[in-house]
Amino acid sequence: MFKVKIILDLMLMFCIILICSPLFSYTQITLKFIKEQEKAIISTVFSPDSKNIACLTANKTIKIYDTQTGELIKAIDDKGEGEICINYSPDGKNIISGCWDKNLKIWDVDKGILIRRMYGHLQAARSVSYNNDGQFIASAGWDDVIKIWYAPTGVNLRNFKGHTQCIRSIKFSPNGNRIASSGYDLELKVWNISDGELVFSKKVADFPVEAISYSPDGKYIATAGLENSIKIWNAENGNLIKVLKGHTNAVYSISFSPDGKYLVSGGNDKIVKIWKIELGISIFDLKGHKLGIRTVNFSPDGKFIVSGAIDKEMRVWDASFLSIVPIVNIPTNTNKLQSERIISWESPENNPTISFTRHINVTAQINNPLFKSIQFFLNKAEYKKLENNNIEVVKPMSVKVTQNNVTEVTYDVYLDINENEIQLFAESLDHTSYVFSKPLFVKYIDISEQLKSTQLKVLIISPEKYYDKKINSKFEYANISKFKGIIKTQEGKLYNSVNIVTPNFSEDNLINIADSVASTCSKQDVYMLLISGFFVKDNTNSVYFVMPNANAKNFETEIISLEKLCNSISKTPAFGGIIIDESHVCQNIPK
Repeated sequence: MFKVKIILDLMLMFCIILICSPLFSYTQITLKFIKEQEKAIISTVFSPDSKNIACLTANKTIKIYDTQTGELIKAIDDKGEGEICINYSPDGKNIISGCWDKNLKIWDVDKGILIRRMYGHLQAARSVSYNNDGQFIASAGWDDVIKIWYAPTGVNLRNFKGHTQCIRSIKFSPNGNRIASSGYDLELKVWNISDGELVFSKKVADFPVEAISYSPDGKYIATAGLENSIKIWNAENGNLIKVLKGHTNAVYSISFSPDGKYLVSGGNDKIVKIWKIELGISIFDLKGHKLGIRTVNFSPDGKFIVSGAIDKEMRVWDASFLSIVPIVNIPTNTNKLQSERIISWESPENNPTISFTRHINVTAQINNPLFKSIQFFLNKAEYKKLENNNIEVVKPMSVKVTQNNVTEVTYDVYLDINENEIQLFAESLDHTSYVFSKPLFVKYIDISEQLKSTQLKVLIISPEKYYDKKINSKFEYANISKFKGIIKTQEGKLYNSVNIVTPNFSEDNLINIADSVASTCSKQDVYMLLISGFFVKDNTNSVYFVMPNANAKNFETEIISLEKLCNSISKTPAFGGIIIDESHVCQNIPK
């Protein structure tokens, strides 16, 4: 009987060893492909639909790969100082990156172009994260501050301070209401996004923390770093739930599976480990990397794992054996309302507008009594002034509530030189609803400074006549000599100099001259394009300028796209304007 029990115990132990054996498990998680890079891999992240992988390397380039085939789809690079961290927006259309030049960049993935820079960090950001609806971005790094940004316009809405050393990793909770952060001060902090309240702060390690991850149900937070283990914490109170031990060196990256049952990790021991969280054991050891691993991730559909290392290899593994069924996304508790229905700019009347005085009054109406909390932003940052040696948030100079419960707020704004972008943010007192105004654009022009340095450059495209008699019979010459005279009178008054260009008429000549004039303008200059003559449109309603040599035989070659002609405005750093003489009716192109 005693021998039988020993045999049964040995068989049970053998089964457990067999199930947990990395050798056995490795046959179930197969390597799909390897993509060699030119330099060490810093970060990898799956697109929300799991179809693509963004790979960031030390050669300052973001490469987009097809998850199934490994085919390179696109390389994104603005030839700048290089990116440190990346993340996809929830809709997969954009990638946010933190950079060595202290900026954040938002990229259009399809076009492969940079669409926005966001300034504010004093040092490089080491971690970036989108919330679940893509409206907000969090960033943090070497300056110890967590910044919350409004993604559509780049406004820096909140700043959370409390960490005393580099913040190495930040993650939004699945419902987007909280953010967790940790780093070199060994603290795990969880914050409420709406009011900046610190939910809890807890020392979670004796050595620097390198990575954190939220479980998909938002109940747990995992931390890992230089002490070789992974710790699972209660996301509500910071209580320690479990410690996962098995790595023999520092752990640099961790990621919960989309169903919350597994966790993948990688670090300096060069092994990708997959943990069964409920059992607290590593059930798969994926080997192959020759140097330290810096990034691991589950795909959102749970079918793949990606790992990247200092050995310049990005490895993609087939994890379908785990049969992961992702948890349905948790909806956010906040509600964004349509700005144009809630907030309207009453003064200035025009948007964009120009101001020749540095102080202006800006008035907005908030057409919903629900919104009581208001913030005013100038050039992406909350509007502040130095008062009594303290930097203080500027309050409105007046607040009025009408009989219709419309709140009217007026601010005295001290404009920055040149371009100013103003936005108003309002939210309900319970933080469940919010609204951003449309941006108000104000250009401040200092007349005294303009007189010293600003040049006005005017390109006039205006034929005296059309050589085809039939066309010319319907044409009335616009005498522009009076306009030239008025412009010239501003030399030495409004502008340092006035330069008027009237080119010869050929398509290449006109476009080249327009581009040439635009390229000679500096930021403080003014570039004006005046076009007068006949205009026609095609069946797509595209408008064309008719050249003076046009006739029935050469008509198609003697017209220029108005859009193409006006493109020079977009090629100059100067303040530009277009004047089009509408006295001649826009007609359809003759058959």
